[in-house]
Amino acid sequence: MLTSPSRGLAIVVCLGALLGLFVWFGALEPAPDRHHYPGGDELVTDAERYVGQDVETSGTVVGTDPVRIEVNSEYGTTELRVVDAPPVEKGQNLRVFGPLTDETTVVAEGTLVRDSWEFAYMYGISALAALWVLLRAIRHWRLDPSVGVVPRDRPLTVWGLTIGGADASSEDEYDG
Repeated sequence: MLTSPSRGLAIVVCLGALLGLFVWFGALEPAPDRHHYPGGDELVTDAERYVGQDVETSGTVVGTDPVRIEVNSEYGTTELRVVDAPPVEKGQNLRVFGPLTDETTVVAEGTLVRDSWEFAYMYGISALAALWVLLRAIRHWRLDPSVGVVPRDRPLTVWGLTIGGADASSEDEYDG
């Protein structure tokens, strides 16, 4: 078993490696030979350069006859007409892959349609799940400076209320 100083050093080394991997991954250049296709940034800044190539981008559906999407990037906004698009409604998000036939037209070979509420739901439910896990961890675990994280003898309560989930039946186990 690792002693406290060596455990701390191991944690620092692991966190350093994790941070280094984040920086390394962020510094990677896109490689077209590894299936990186021009996307929103490239289409907004210089779409003419990618005519005839496969592109992969997404945007909000702003028209349905013909299907048109608004592509946003940090460099601006452009509008693309999508040929062979699936049935969509205004306001949905459409991800499309296919060849760019001219500066404003892409032929859909692969698509993914999402409603706008799905992103809010995804982030909202993830935040709630993270909060629930955090409360459960705080309720059942504590930080012991000499050993590390250890289970609590009794689940943490605040003003007599349990936090992080109701385990009223397990309270009896700790009384006896």
